[in-house]
Amino acid sequence: MSAAPVRSAAVRGQFARYFVVGCAALAVHLAVMSAAIELVGMWETWASSLGLAVSLGVNFLLQRRYTFRSSVPLATGGALFVGFALLTLTINAALFDWLTGKLHYLPAQLLSTAVVFVMNFHLNRRFTFRQSITSDNRP
Repeated sequence: MSAAPVRSAAVRGQFARYFVVGCAALAVHLAVMSAAIELVGMWETWASSLGLAVSLGVNFLLQRRYTFRSSVPLATGGALFVGFALLTLTINAALFDWLTGKLHYLPAQLLSTAVVFVMNFHLNRRFTFRQSITSDNRP
């Protein structure tokens, strides 16, 4: 068996775990965003950004441990993760703001999230968690 199929299986496993962890982070994001909008009356775009910010900590720790099984130091990985998150926060906020002119805030957020999801996976896999065990594809 060549190395390419093994690597591909490992990446698929990471992507599947990344998706599961991302769904958990999205649930945190949506809960915070909805509470901020419905209970506090916060502007939808700010509430979306707040939800994303709160979900970052959960997402980083789970992605580091479960998805990538990374040995990158917490400070290094955390700084990169936050840096990429700020980039995608900007993209998410702009796209969400545009979409909320056309859709209810929940579908707008789901579409915004879908757009940045694949980009986040590749950025974090390639840079944030680069010292992770890539050949291990256990669930």
